[in-house]
Amino acid sequence: MTFVSPDWFVLISTTTTAGRRSAVVARRGLTLLPIFAALFGTGSISAQRRMAVSDVKTCAACTIRMGLIAVLGENRGSGKLPAVPNSVVRDWKGRFVLADADSPPLLFDSVGNYLGYLGSTQNRFRGVSEISWKDSTVVMVDELRRKILFADTGLRRVSTTDWRWTVSDLRVLSPSRVALSSNVQTRAHIGLPVLVVEGSGEVSIALGEADTVAWFRPEQRTWIARGSSAHLWLAKERAYRLEEWTEAGELLTRVTRSPSWYQAIRNGRQTLDEGPGSSIRAVYFSDSLLWVIVSAADSNWRSAITEVVTTEGRTYRVNDYDKFLDTVVEAIDVRSGKLIASSRFDFVVSHIAAPNMAVSPSIVGGVTKLRILRIALDSTSTREEP
Repeated sequence: MTFVSPDWFVLISTTTTAGRRSAVVARRGLTLLPIFAALFGTGSISAQRRMAVSDVKTCAACTIRMGLIAVLGENRGSGKLPAVPNSVVRDWKGRFVLADADSPPLLFDSVGNYLGYLGSTQNRFRGVSEISWKDSTVVMVDELRRKILFADTGLRRVSTTDWRWTVSDLRVLSPSRVALSSNVQTRAHIGLPVLVVEGSGEVSIALGEADTVAWFRPEQRTWIARGSSAHLWLAKERAYRLEEWTEAGELLTRVTRSPSWYQAIRNGRQTLDEGPGSSIRAVYFSDSLLWVIVSAADSNWRSAITEVVTTEGRTYRVNDYDKFLDTVVEAIDVRSGKLIASSRFDFVVSHIAAPNMAVSPSIVGGVTKLRILRIALDSTSTREEP
């Protein structure tokens, strides 16, 4: 540790995965546990299984389909969506909760009827940006007040803990324990490991390795999915790499894939010449399969943009995201490391509301709607057993 002023110091590490020295500038008084956990990790990173999944599908007759369940969003009134929400979750009563820090969480029933606000009143949970639940526990991230709220399904507030950093995804592990993907210190640091946070606000463990390059890429988020038993699957937004971890911090499986259609985003930005890169939008575990939702460039993506020239060079504005991006849904058997099915759709999926339930947004005439789609594997033959 090197002090550069009475209030600022530098933490230097020589244990990065690339074997290079790295440094973090921090201010006196900051809680160092999350920073040290992000730098050095507290879980074992020796994978027991490493799988490289090829493009060969073991079920040639299998097709992934998506069917419409409901459409959320009113044309006017309090049920009108101000924008595409940050979080869409199917709750413990089968309702859909739409959360965004800039507006109160909205409730819709299972077929899309507007019900009102989460918690009955408009201001009770204003500021909530992320919601997750398990059994009888509900956890919400209040982005405006910088807190994590632990409640029961009756939404009686049980406890709160301070959390000053932005959260991009979270999963409830127990009534007083949550796994979350967070930027740890500032918005520029979002790409660090998934942290297991206790109800007291203490970071007990970090799942994964610090991604030092991602500190300069705010879009590099990590998605979290519950696996079998007390396991979690983690997926980086900009790398087709999936990892299975125990809640105690042991890496069990690392799955990598390099499909021919996947175009990595280089240098952390998209250019007019390269077009949109591919990114993982969601991951979930269902029916012994790991499902991966990926956005990829539409073949006619140039027809959906308008060129914009700024002081930094040529870039573009997207006019129609459904014409700009496609969605690829893949089902992987993680027991055998084989691809079961892969299907491409000519529209955008922004969220997963629940396992096998996708969210596809559209904005027409300034009105935002969310289509809820059921994901299903349609097959006329059985898949191979490992």
